[in-house]
Amino acid sequence: MWTKTLLLSYGLVFLSGCTTESRAVVVERSSISLRDTNYYVVAPGDSLYSIAWRFDTQAKLLAEYNEIDPPYLIQPGWRLSLWSRNTRLSDKNHNNKVKKSIRRPDTEGRNSPKTVVQRYTGAWRWPVEAVVTRPFGSGNKGIDYVLARGQTIHAAAKGLVVYTGPGLGGYRNLVIVKHDASYLSAYGINTDYLVAEGDAVGPDKGIARVLSSVNNGGKFHFEVRREGKPVNPHQLVSTR
Repeated sequence: MWTKTLLLSYGLVFLSGCTTESRAVVVERSSISLRDTNYYVVAPGDSLYSIAWRFDTQAKLLAEYNEIDPPYLIQPGWRLSLWSRNTRLSDKNHNNKVKKSIRRPDTEGRNSPKTVVQRYTGAWRWPVEAVVTRPFGSGNKGIDYVLARGQTIHAAAKGLVVYTGPGLGGYRNLVIVKHDASYLSAYGINTDYLVAEGDAVGPDKGIARVLSSVNNGGKFHFEVRREGKPVNPHQLVSTR
């Protein structure tokens, strides 16, 4: 009995050693954003903007790394290189196979709307007047609020909606607005949004309206990114 147990233990150790290998990390949508992640597998509903937002980078860099031309159509199942074009060559055949396996790419894939490229020089404003539950900093990339039923969330500045869809970090929906080649703002909400991709918005345009404040329905997260990196919104609202 002792001999069988010992042999079985050696066998388990041997098998665990055989199944351990060094390989690039591939992350699915539900995983946490990590800088040492090398690839991301495109999920239904993703766009380059939502992927770039998750990984603190820029959509134009993802397009460059992965040789994706305007209007940046991506397909579920594609494996995108996140940080360097050097790893893209090994993914070309994989993504070409995914392309061929999808019969109707126009309906299954997702492209990004044409966006403004001029520098935004207009004013910024707060998207809501509400109680701040967590300010920018100390690990928070934006500002968290709690809203009352009936409150409307506005765009912080003029721009173009480039993403509407499933949210991140516990928020049901996410809206991303592009203001120029450098600045984006995002609105994490637990209610339905009032805009669509391609819509032009401004401070007078409602992004979403709180239908209920129960079950975290009033939670709201606001972020601004400059060239893919979080910016304290106070710098923009107070100086621009």
